[in-house]
Amino acid sequence: MDRGQEWIDARGRHGLLLASAALCLWTLWPFLRMLAGVYEHVPDHSHGYFVPLVSGIILYQLWPFRHAAPVRTNAVGLPIFALGLAGMTFGLWYEIALYPAGTGPEVIGAAGLFLTLSGAALALFGTARLRFFSFPLCFLLLAVPYPDQVSRLITGPMRELVTVLAERSLQLSGYNVFREGNLLHLATVSLGVEDVCSGIRSLWASLAAAFAIAWFTHCRRWKLLPMVLSGILLAILQNGVRIYLTAILAHRFGEPWAEGWRHETLGIITLTLALFALLAIGLRIGRDEPSKRPDDPHGMSESVDYLLQHRRMLFALLGGFLLALAGRYLVQGHYDARDRYLGFLEERRQPLEGFPDRIGPYRCIDRVMPEVTVKQTTSLHFTDAFYGTFVGPERIPFEVLVMYWDPLQIRHKRQWVYPHSPDVCFPSSGWEVAQKYPADPALFDVDREWLLTRLYRKSDAGRIIYYWNNKTFAQRHPHRKPSYRDRFAGVFKSWKQPRDFMGVQYSIAIYTDAGAREEMTRAAVRDFARELKPALVPYGPGHFRPEGS
Repeated sequence: MDRGQEWIDARGRHGLLLASAALCLWTLWPFLRMLAGVYEHVPDHSHGYFVPLVSGIILYQLWPFRHAAPVRTNAVGLPIFALGLAGMTFGLWYEIALYPAGTGPEVIGAAGLFLTLSGAALALFGTARLRFFSFPLCFLLLAVPYPDQVSRLITGPMRELVTVLAERSLQLSGYNVFREGNLLHLATVSLGVEDVCSGIRSLWASLAAAFAIAWFTHCRRWKLLPMVLSGILLAILQNGVRIYLTAILAHRFGEPWAEGWRHETLGIITLTLALFALLAIGLRIGRDEPSKRPDDPHGMSESVDYLLQHRRMLFALLGGFLLALAGRYLVQGHYDARDRYLGFLEERRQPLEGFPDRIGPYRCIDRVMPEVTVKQTTSLHFTDAFYGTFVGPERIPFEVLVMYWDPLQIRHKRQWVYPHSPDVCFPSSGWEVAQKYPADPALFDVDREWLLTRLYRKSDAGRIIYYWNNKTFAQRHPHRKPSYRDRFAGVFKSWKQPRDFMGVQYSIAIYTDAGAREEMTRAAVRDFARELKPALVPYGPGHFRPEGS
């Protein structure tokens, strides 16, 4: 064979592999974009950007040693590969069909992506080679978003722990501090330890750093446990120190030190110091000498030849990618008409800034949202909002906060938002539920809305709250929140009736002081709600029923 023919054959081989790589990337691109959206907009997962980078470096280090593990194709990897592709496709379908508020589609899609990569590696290279590269592959699991239930399970105890830790540290330093729930009261300032201050973001970043440092400092396997425990302990201590220093700075120099760029900078400094401490621990216990990197004269050409020798297995995997690509376009095309209809409804919706100053006998006396409310709602990323204080014939002031989320805009911006119940926000600020009133059926659509009516108390103060938010997708039962079984059933139901699963979300809240005559105040709130609810429908929040449903 002459050189020209060899050159043509080489171009054909590399062209086939480049086309295969392009097909894989095009198929996986929506799922990679979904994960990037979570890493960008959900602070708890911001470390996810660095995990694939570190995994790639570890893979590069291991590559010259690959001949230590024999290589052969294994058909067992094909069903694992198929299961992973099915998981990714279902994750995309879940997101498009239901517009979920949490990270459910990303969890399913990321798990499917991991199974897809593992199954493809097992099918092409066999068990021994997969085991050899197991660490960089399993390290990718640290980039998989965890379900919202896990976040809620961990966030509360961690927030309580760091609040107590900061309180005790301040007392030992001679400061007079009083803790009320997750609020720290000092002489000149009061600080609230919110969910974002619980330290869960530092915890996941420290865990990823612990595994990476253990690898690069050549720790033996049994030393992984002390490294991981050190990462957890340092994350908790780091967050406690951050809150402790924030309280001192805010006490001495004013509340601006507890927010904004100063607060963020302090968090970065303490986290950096914690990671350096973790690195020092890794260098101390990881004394094993690294193996000498062998020569690899063939490089990637050997792997190219191997893949071309096993074209049947390669084409089977490419066929799976083609089927997944077809499934993706089928799902997107099926819901296009519904999304166009949602866009049409959004064009017809009136903006909340035009909400009238008078509703029946009630008039708005103030439309300026308090600073504390602005801080509490900023992270919700609503599409539209309204705040106003209304008074009526009884001269009782009613604070109204309405928020609306357009699902098409939220999904486009990759922001994970949802209405927050007062049963979450108020207890975190030291309020306790004193009484749960029965919901008035005349005030809400039981099939499409939740209505919470509560009396909260803190010390001698009392607040009566009426709170509505709409039920979405499978959330149709009036007495329980949807389980994953309900959600998955909703995905399949949405295929037949996509307009019933529009994904529009809203919340309506009325707040007022309970006063000395609680029953009279509650009756006044109920009368005001009867005037308010119908007036909100043209602005998005309300009884949302698509045409023809």
